[in-house]
Amino acid sequence: MNSQNMLDALMNNTSRLIYFKDLQGRYTFVNREWLRLCGLSEHLVIGRTDFDLFGPEWAGLFRNNDLQVIQSMQSTDFEERVIAPDGSVVVHQSIKFPVYDRQGLLCGTGGISTDITERKRLEESLRISNQTKDKFFSIIAHDLKNPLNGLIGLTELLMDDIDTAPSVQVQKEIRLIGQTTKVLHNLLDNLLTWARSQTGLLEFEPRRLPLAAMVQESVQLVHPALLAKRIVLKVGCPDNLLICGDLQMTSTILRNLLANAIKYSHPDSEIRLRARECGDYVQVEVQDSGIGIPESRLEKLFRLESKSSTPGTDGEMGSGLGLLLCKDFAERQRGRVEVESELGKGTTMRLYIPGAQGLETARLSVA
Repeated sequence: MNSQNMLDALMNNTSRLIYFKDLQGRYTFVNREWLRLCGLSEHLVIGRTDFDLFGPEWAGLFRNNDLQVIQSMQSTDFEERVIAPDGSVVVHQSIKFPVYDRQGLLCGTGGISTDITERKRLEESLRISNQTKDKFFSIIAHDLKNPLNGLIGLTELLMDDIDTAPSVQVQKEIRLIGQTTKVLHNLLDNLLTWARSQTGLLEFEPRRLPLAAMVQESVQLVHPALLAKRIVLKVGCPDNLLICGDLQMTSTILRNLLANAIKYSHPDSEIRLRARECGDYVQVEVQDSGIGIPESRLEKLFRLESKSSTPGTDGEMGSGLGLLLCKDFAERQRGRVEVESELGKGTTMRLYIPGAQGLETARLSVA
């Protein structure tokens, strides 16, 4: 076997893309892996440029990288993307280098590209995982620590004053302890649920569910908070309205949407919850007339990196975790959460979740 045969065998039996172009960017050689990935035949490639074969955006990027190598006359690393025949985007780490003729004159460029799509996916997964971990520790360090410190302070104050303080003051301190305890319970519940969902321990189990009963259960859970602010909650949910969803995930969404509306509502105000069929979905709308959300915060509302939460109208603190759960759990059920708000006039949250007819589709998506 001569050296040319060995070289051909090497270039055509590697998983990397190998290719050569002249100074005008016309292909002079591509190996089998290049042809396989791009879904093209050799006779359609040789003598043509990237602009003949790919869209202008991709072709322009490839040509600019080639020109950089030609101008510097040095090997250079690039991260490039290629559209596969199935429409997927493949990410490559490309080493491009100058090519010289027998007289030592620059005659073109060569390239070796390695598929790093999976590596990039893992890097993104790791980035999100680290972001999740940072958020988790941030909540533990700040959002749990502050209410606990307040609870300890209130308890010590009550113990010091319980024999001498007027009964009105004692009752006030007990109420504050109760409110702080509820905040901690809600935060811990969200934190544990979120942790389970992020680690894959929370399974999606879709079934037909009576929405009215779930709404009533959520209303009972937030009833103390409604009483504390003297807020009237008006519910309009047909008794026969069925959804296709996961019981725990949907209950978590409903509870958090109501809790969020109460948090940002003024005392002696009104909150409305309405549910109706909307095509293949059921729409649940929670509307308040509270402080509203600034436009600058709307687009950050469901982002993990947005670590701060605006205090409620009664100084209630939070982590912003509740709305993240709402978005995550809605999307896992093939639904979504939308928000509409005007500063100073209130907020409307809309949950869209598949109706009962979507049960079989949901089961197939899980499988």
